[in-house]
Formats: sequence, C-alpha cells, structure tokens
Amino acid sequence: MGFRRIIVEIDSAAVVSLLNGRKELGRHPNHIIRKVNELRRREWNIVFVQIYRKGNRSANYLAKLSMNSETDYVFWDLPPPEILSIL
Repeated sequence: MGFRRIIVEIDSAAVVSLLNGRKELGRHPNHIIRKVNELRRREWNIVFVQIYRKGNRSANYLAKLSMNSETDYVFWDLPPPEILSIL
C-alpha cells in the first residue's frame, strides 16, 4: 500500500508511554508488545498517541468486536454495518 507514516490511537496512557519509550521492547514478556516492537523496526514511522475512549467510539467498538475473534489480527476492508451510524 505504500504507507510510510502511521498514527496509532490508543486509549491507554500507560500503553502509549510504553510503546513510545526509547528502550528496546523485544524481550518484553507480553507477545503483543514484542510484535509491536518488531513492526516498529520496519521502514516506516509509527507514532502512538492517546485518545480518550469517548473520543473514538468507532475504534472502541471495533476493538470489542475483535475480542471475539479466533485470530491474532483482525483487518477490515470496509467497516462493519453496525458501526456506520457512529462514523
């Protein structure tokens, strides 16, 4: 797709602080943090910013929806119909 600058909005200040830290996270016990650190090493610029849950209801809804998924990653090409009313 050619994306080189990615902004990731997260509702947890603690997670944003951890992910924006300068230290290497490769040995972190949480596999998700390790995977994010692996992705950070690619040739792109990733910025993690805090956004309040109320400020991004659609992302909160998608996060809840993905919790029921059997896979580690969930990608949508189009938003689910249930979310269109809050976009």
